[in-house]
Amino acid sequence: MSNEGSFAGQVQPTISNQELVAIMTELSHCVVSAHHVDDIFFWLARIIAQHLDVEVVEFWTKQVSSSGSSSLYLRALVTLGDTVPERLVNNDAVRMIVEDIQHERRGFWLKSVADLFTPYQSNLLGRYGLNYCSSYLLKSTALLPPPKKDVSARKIATPLVLGVLLFLEHPPSQRLLLGIGHILERALMMAKKQGLLYTTGNTEPLEMEDALVPQRHLSLRDLIPRYVQERRETKAGNFQHEPIELPNRQVREVYAAIDGQKSVAELIAATQLSMEEIRASLRILLLRHRVKLYEPGGSKWIVSAT
Repeated sequence: MSNEGSFAGQVQPTISNQELVAIMTELSHCVVSAHHVDDIFFWLARIIAQHLDVEVVEFWTKQVSSSGSSSLYLRALVTLGDTVPERLVNNDAVRMIVEDIQHERRGFWLKSVADLFTPYQSNLLGRYGLNYCSSYLLKSTALLPPPKKDVSARKIATPLVLGVLLFLEHPPSQRLLLGIGHILERALMMAKKQGLLYTTGNTEPLEMEDALVPQRHLSLRDLIPRYVQERRETKAGNFQHEPIELPNRQVREVYAAIDGQKSVAELIAATQLSMEEIRASLRILLLRHRVKLYEPGGSKWIVSAT
């Protein structure tokens, strides 16, 4: 719940039409010259902090690994000035707030740090002028490439779930918060158009069961995975898989068990893997365009990563 009613009479940072136009113009130039979406995230964080007097700006995304597990990843952190220690605004308590935002599937308008942190933590934040928080949650079916600074092959492209957390000294005006939201939305649209985000069509591979809205009576266990391309049969009668660079033994085992007939429930029994392990493996196979999911006895595919 917002605490806006208790902020009356305090200074309210805002944004003018001229500032908004100037930022949008600079944004268009930045997107064209960017080589990675993280360049856009850092630029946005810097602009919001320096031009709009926001003390701390953080960009968090959901990141999936090749094993199928997901976690939060801090993509950008900018502080206004160099006095705020990073450990004060990048820790487990902050991570839990972002996780709550993603769990609730929405950001919050404005809250006092006293409503979000322990008395000890809020006191420390107050010493650095970090008295209020605001947040945004932006989601897209576009795939977010792995972090620029992480060259590990363990991280893979992930459907975009972006949490933006702001720390402010004074409660901002409604216009400022709306303006920042507009800037964020436009930036992601430009990034997608520029090819910095990968397009996936009208699907959300991470939310596989959410894609079953028209078929509420079905669950993931009922669906039948089938190959996008058929396996080749050798002269000895064995199936030969094309080299597909699957990331680990578990995913390879699930892929090998798929025969176009078994449902997900039958795959669980055949592989002796848990539902979560099967789900994680199917997520990777969907993202890599190796399988589609079909209704029982039907030819209509429900979910794919195309």
